[in-house]
Amino acid sequence: MYQSTDFGIAGAWLAEYLLSSLDAGVVVCDRDGRIVQWNAAAARLVGMSEEQLAGRRFADGSWGARRLDGSRLTARDNPVRAVFDTGERSAAEVIGVSRLEGTRGWVSVTALPVFGPDRAVRAALASIVDVTARVDLQRTNVETMMWARTTFEHSLSAHLVFDRDGRVRDWNRSLLRLVDCSDVELIDAHLADVCDLDLDWVWSELDGDRQAIEGRTLVARGGEQVPVFGFMTLA
Repeated sequence: MYQSTDFGIAGAWLAEYLLSSLDAGVVVCDRDGRIVQWNAAAARLVGMSEEQLAGRRFADGSWGARRLDGSRLTARDNPVRAVFDTGERSAAEVIGVSRLEGTRGWVSVTALPVFGPDRAVRAALASIVDVTARVDLQRTNVETMMWARTTFEHSLSAHLVFDRDGRVRDWNRSLLRLVDCSDVELIDAHLADVCDLDLDWVWSELDGDRQAIEGRTLVARGGEQVPVFGFMTLA
């Protein structure tokens, strides 16, 4: 980054401006992991007053700091401690904190070493960025996928997924009951092993103007052909 007096931008002012623009919080932690300096955004992002933030550690139990997998941050296992242990920048880590109003917020924390004259790490500078909306969206997507999978798996209708080559890729419990076979028997099976359909015709219809095709066909069950009504669409 270059600095020019033509614009009257000093380094400290520019840094403060950038942090404000990014809505980032910044804290400085001493070797004990205690927060000794901070900006107002840091306190706001973790849902505390500046007085409450002072002297706190990331691993303090009262903060309830946890990772996405639910594990709790400890005094020996957190981004700030990693800086003092390695002398290197810690990778951005998403941490959930219990805010005072009773909600859980999610922040991305990245810590950098601050070196003293003797080149020893004397402090850690941590940036804090709110990622609550992103985490909530990801969790909503996961929950939606889980709901869709559960609906597929336990539907009373038989479902079968196959690729362009006709290879069977997925199925549900009702399909297994319909064709009277096991999961193992369907692994790498072909559509022709399950039902009587012209694969070329199926794709020509679905690749055309039709969004779905339906009609009667036959499925193989044991040594007999069972008539069924089928409905097919692109997945």
